[in-house]
Amino acid sequence: MTRIWINRAGPSRVHAMRMLRNNPDGHPVIIHATRTNSSNPSQMFCDVPGWEPGGEASDEEYGQFVVDYVRDHGIRVIIPTARMAALSARTEDLAALGCTVMASSYEVSSTADSKTETYALARDLGIPVPPHHLVYDSVQFRDAVMQLRSQGYIACVKPDTGWAASSFRIIEDGATDLRALLTSARPVVDMETYATALVKARQQGERIPGLIVMPFLEEPEVSVDVLSTPQGQPLVTVPRAKSGWYREFREDRKVINIAHRLVKGFPLGYLSNVQMRYLHGEPVLLEVNPRASAGTFHTEGAGVNLYWEAVKVALGMEVSVRPQLGGRVFLTEEARMVPALPR
Repeated sequence: MTRIWINRAGPSRVHAMRMLRNNPDGHPVIIHATRTNSSNPSQMFCDVPGWEPGGEASDEEYGQFVVDYVRDHGIRVIIPTARMAALSARTEDLAALGCTVMASSYEVSSTADSKTETYALARDLGIPVPPHHLVYDSVQFRDAVMQLRSQGYIACVKPDTGWAASSFRIIEDGATDLRALLTSARPVVDMETYATALVKARQQGERIPGLIVMPFLEEPEVSVDVLSTPQGQPLVTVPRAKSGWYREFREDRKVINIAHRLVKGFPLGYLSNVQMRYLHGEPVLLEVNPRASAGTFHTEGAGVNLYWEAVKVALGMEVSVRPQLGGRVFLTEEARMVPALPR
């Protein structure tokens, strides 16, 4: 019986729990999942739900919480969702307790958390990256947008660190005209609205995070899930291109080579995800996630259970699966019964 802990487990990790329970080796597991609140779906589908500290906890405080939790519950493997730096900093302490964190080193996790630092490393590795500008105020922001426009690009903006999906915006003037309001919502904002928000934030003493301004890159977006050794040697690679409701498993050697060079160059251990889009018809790096992506479960369509194979790596077991590329999967919504909330 192997006890596996998924920290900061969100709804997408419910799929991970299913895959781990239904692992092809029939290996028994007990799945712990912690969250800052008890209403998250992950708390209803794991075997042992639990609480964890939120963003108010420092890396040191969170790391100590992790060590205590592992000691108290006999955890063998941690599948991290967040607080990568805090977890990576305590890998030796956790190893002494017989627990493996499926995470890269502290230095690697910190570098991967910054898109500009990731781009600098990628450039040193000879990997193509998009033109980009790191800005901290309205003047720098306007200058960056205008420079990209002068080069024929549509600009977009997102935070340099952290998960940027919800903060991503395409910069389009006239974004709130009637035609835009009568079509499907897009994450757009005009340049002056964004710049004004930066000015107000500065006046009110708010902290402005580093923002990366870059071209809005061409489709498709390709997300490459890679399982590797702790030293960054790729073992299983599944590229999946987004195409509406479909995910296509493409055997694209350019994309696969870029992902492998990044995984080896960082190096990234266990599960990681490399995202790419296209610039002038060629793939360029979008970002790197040193963790399992939310869509890792899509790779079941390529005939691999990546979550279980990653746990096998953490347990020192051999991995020999090969993905079946060339097919595609169709994404659907699924309704699941859950226990009634207490009145």
